[in-house]
Amino acid sequence: MFVLALLARVLFAPAAGAPAPRPAAGIRAGLKRLSVTTALVFPSQALDEEPLWSRDGERLAVNEAGVWRVIDLHSIGLGPATWHGADRIAVVTSRPSVSTISDSEAERWRAWAHWDPREIKTRSGLRLAL
Repeated sequence: MFVLALLARVLFAPAAGAPAPRPAAGIRAGLKRLSVTTALVFPSQALDEEPLWSRDGERLAVNEAGVWRVIDLHSIGLGPATWHGADRIAVVTSRPSVSTISDSEAERWRAWAHWDPREIKTRSGLRLAL
């Protein structure tokens, strides 16, 4: 179980030959505006598995206490914050659009991706870390 919140410094490598997801423009613009590379996109103490990217990079799925929740990255507004007292990060300042998917749909998302349990890196260089 992931004890800390999901940070948006994502490193998710797709399976060989698959294109790397490119996160939604909204989160990229927010990170650039704040001059940070990390954002807390889903604060939770109950994350059970690695996060999963949608193929288009516009949504991120997380398993929170047995329920797969999908965060629409276009719906996220970011503001400044610090992590562990010193690291500058961004945090969600607006309520993101969150939906759910079934376990079987999450398995379809997982089938095309190779994951690192600690970090995801996109084609554009954005990293999400746990």
